[in-house]
Amino acid sequence: MPPLALPNQGPLPLPAPPSEPPTDDDYFNAFDYRRLIEQGKLSRDARVTSTHLVEARLYEEKVLVARSADVAPPWLAGALQPLFDTNARIEARLGRMEARLDRMEARLGPIQRVGAKAHNVQCGKGDFIQLEEMPFHDNSLPTKAPHNLPLLSSVAVIDTLSQAHARSYFEGYYPNVDVPRGIDARRLAIKKAIGQL
Repeated sequence: MPPLALPNQGPLPLPAPPSEPPTDDDYFNAFDYRRLIEQGKLSRDARVTSTHLVEARLYEEKVLVARSADVAPPWLAGALQPLFDTNARIEARLGRMEARLDRMEARLGPIQRVGAKAHNVQCGKGDFIQLEEMPFHDNSLPTKAPHNLPLLSSVAVIDTLSQAHARSYFEGYYPNVDVPRGIDARRLAIKKAIGQL
């Protein structure tokens, strides 16, 4: 923090520049200076103007704020330590809970795929009952970010997939497998993956 500027020279001697951070004596000097300027103004001393009074008051406040901002009460660290300890324990527990949730999500992926496939087998071509969205091998959903693919609600939708969409679906359902060149082969593999063959 830059050193505090003294008020402009008035009719009375200025206090000594404050320490960094200001001490109790620095504040008392600013207080005393402001009080003397006030007395001059109240006694109608022509040398003391309203500007002198305002500057003295502002200087006193700056010293007080600088004194208060830089020095925490000695008891504060002791009072805050239990809160910091509790916060650290809560963060550790949250970390363990997040790890558990990640493991649970990984275990749910295969169950979701089996459930979606079982549903889709019973839906026919999806003309009357919409096909269930089946998660990719990595448990991400095709219609959500980062994929943002069209929903495969029926066989008719699969039959109209573009080259790019068919490629993305194939790669999601068959990771580490070479993508077939023909779009019909991709569409057939997608149907098989979601329970339509």
